Amino acid sequence: MAITKLSLEEWRTKIWNRDFEDAIFSSARILSDDAVEKLASVVSPIENLIGLECALGRGWVWFGTYSDELLAEIKTLPFNSLPKQKQKRAAKWSRVDVADEESLAK
Repeated sequence: MAITKLSLEEWRTKIWNRDFEDAIFSSARILSDDAVEKLASVVSPIENLIGLECALGRGWVWFGTYSDELLAEIKTLPFNSLPKQKQKRAAKWSRVDVADEESLAK
């Protein structure tokens, strides 16, 4: 996740340097830290603009301007899905356990 997060932060800085170098706002106004966190924690790869919009939420004001570039950047990143957690097997009850539980209930 750290590599993806760092890559997204570098992307927004690159865009800021290219398009807003003299602006009084920072690169975080292009893609907020919250948006970076959301994208960095996505479980499945983002393959298209609809997936990007769903991952970011519909409130990213720069979607119309930078979504294609951001999607292209995301597609270059190595995707590491979250490791699957091992499912715990339910404990098996033996007849002795059931008998003990019944005697406790009395």
